[in-house]
Amino acid sequence: MKDELRDNLKKDSIGYIALNLVEAIRTMKDYKNFSMTDEQIVVYRKFFAKYLKEVYSKNILTRDNRLANKLVVYEICDNPGPKQPDYITDVILPQIK
Repeated sequence: MKDELRDNLKKDSIGYIALNLVEAIRTMKDYKNFSMTDEQIVVYRKFFAKYLKEVYSKNILTRDNRLANKLVVYEICDNPGPKQPDYITDVILPQIK
């Protein structure tokens, strides 16, 4: 069970995860794309800490320099390096509960 999520993604040749923060927030209630039990959140947080490395990030700003969107791409790897922001559990999930 320890590495089941990573192993399943690897088996399906998935090496990256992309996140469009504004689109995720916009669609989360209608599509329930981030509906997770407390147990699933624990699994995801461990997976994030152990395997996800942010390899691309872009802030999209409005004309008056306010943040309009954030795009992030994570690589699934065995050595992600220092802790990075986890937008799913730190930004998206708190808006659901």
